[in-house]
Amino acid sequence: MSIFCVSERCGICGFEIQNGDSMVAVTKDGVLWEEMPSVDGWMVDRSGKRTLQCSDVGCPYTRHATGCHASCASPLVSASLSSRKALLEVLACGCRPWPTDSARRMRWLRKRFSVSLEKAKPSLPLEIWLEIAEHLRGDDMHRCVMAPSIHTLLKDAQTVSSQVSISAEIWARFVSFEGVRYISSLSNSRDEYHSQSIYAPDTSHDLDVLYISQTPLGVTQLLFANSSQASDFGNGQGQWWKVVELLNRSPILSTKTDGIKLRTIAPEDNGPRVSRISRLWSSPPKGTFRSVRLEPGLPSTQLILFRCNMPEATGYSVCWRHGIRHLHAHLPHEDFIFYEGHKDGIWMHLPVKHGEKITEIWSLHHSEGRPLVVSSSSQMNAGTPLILQQLKTSDGRVCFFGTQPFSPEAPRSRLLDLPPQNESHIFFDNRNRVESFFFETPEPTPGSRSGPALPNSISPRPPHSVYKEQLFFSSANLDGVVKILPCRRLVRDRSHVVGLLLEYFDGRRTCVGQFRLDSLDKPLLIRGDRHIWVGFSEDGEGQFVSAVELSKPDTEQGSVSWLEIELSRQLEWWFTVQQCHIWHEGKSSPAFKVKEATRT
Repeated sequence: MSIFCVSERCGICGFEIQNGDSMVAVTKDGVLWEEMPSVDGWMVDRSGKRTLQCSDVGCPYTRHATGCHASCASPLVSASLSSRKALLEVLACGCRPWPTDSARRMRWLRKRFSVSLEKAKPSLPLEIWLEIAEHLRGDDMHRCVMAPSIHTLLKDAQTVSSQVSISAEIWARFVSFEGVRYISSLSNSRDEYHSQSIYAPDTSHDLDVLYISQTPLGVTQLLFANSSQASDFGNGQGQWWKVVELLNRSPILSTKTDGIKLRTIAPEDNGPRVSRISRLWSSPPKGTFRSVRLEPGLPSTQLILFRCNMPEATGYSVCWRHGIRHLHAHLPHEDFIFYEGHKDGIWMHLPVKHGEKITEIWSLHHSEGRPLVVSSSSQMNAGTPLILQQLKTSDGRVCFFGTQPFSPEAPRSRLLDLPPQNESHIFFDNRNRVESFFFETPEPTPGSRSGPALPNSISPRPPHSVYKEQLFFSSANLDGVVKILPCRRLVRDRSHVVGLLLEYFDGRRTCVGQFRLDSLDKPLLIRGDRHIWVGFSEDGEGQFVSAVELSKPDTEQGSVSWLEIELSRQLEWWFTVQQCHIWHEGKSSPAFKVKEATRT
């Protein structure tokens, strides 16, 4: 039986092929297989051909095909083999998409889809069509919005190679595709197509590097520069940058397009100094860097910038899914689209006040390993070391990001970095979870610093069976709290309070539970009576917080059970992705529900 590996994303619309979707596979030769259902990542057609979805990370299979939603692939049925191949090359991802790429594309598709419907049915306002679009899948909207473009691409798409020289001025032709402006082609001569100059030789500056900005679908910007001088790389969001060294290289650049967009550009001699190990960066590093590998894995090829200790930073968030997945520095008035890149993760938040800096970054390794981990090859692995992260600030606060191991034994600690008090650039790899960090600082020495320890709890530790869900712990002192900001999320079609942000009289802030700044409930201002009432509800997965009130609630309020908490001393908040348990001064919420193992 033949086994082919296909990507998780449809080769035409670019959105994930979900369990139960009807799909087809297209081989590299353009052969179109018959329609088959996707069941837990496996697809089998009547002839016995089998395909397996994977993330292309450490794939053990040598035979690959492009997976497509059956409805997306309908234009391919009547197309020639060469047209199919050319179309899929235009739409093929040259690298892993930015985490928020799907969210950005959904925003663009909803707007285009709604505007087209408003023109067809002007009796309804645009707001109604936008509301309708919120409930549609990305692949459905893509077929409606991009259908004319797909038919055009089947006729016009073709691979084109050419050359330009950096000894003369370079002119560019641009094209817009799915709301993104791409370079279409380059020329050393200005003409009716190539009308915008992007480079002119300057003998007063030594040119030694080419910065290439790209998305998975093509090149969007070229910066010819001197590496010793500062360059503008934007905010490091949504684009990948490739670094190509030009010193002592051929002045001729070879380019390749898919007929629509520029795909690659490199010195003609194809020498050994192409980029820094062919890595892609969300923002290129300023100089040398050191790498720190947390666990064995594949080489890091796409690195995201984490800006540490920016003067305007208001806090830091960490996303956890099978391990640390993403790190984010918060700024005033920011766009919260970054949350959409990690919908299934648990977000933990460290708010900081003005002038508070991160002074130490540690990793903790526990010998027990994760209760349940999905490795890069999508196989269960119970033996991967548990890697946690701890941050210490200039105010002496210590923040712990990670799950609780089975037992309270001390983990092995490792000092990763001592960030400078001015802005520090830290990079992490963009894969299933963070396996490596890249620092622009020298190797730190612990000196007299003691390694961090797991946070201690006053409340009894939950039974080992609860850890099958992966258990998180947080705590905070309630003395001096003047405002409580709940974080409310829709979970399994029920409204959950998943965490709290506590603000103190002196301006300090801290969090318990999960916390996302895009999901804030109404604030609770503490005045006279220093008590709150926390309401708990239950569904099939366990207990969860459904309400937080300042006044004593009606005890006859349905199936909600209430826990009165005085705003003093220590509050402890245990939680999993499904349920939570609160303890305060000997009183606690209903116990965890014990369940079978769950991936987190």
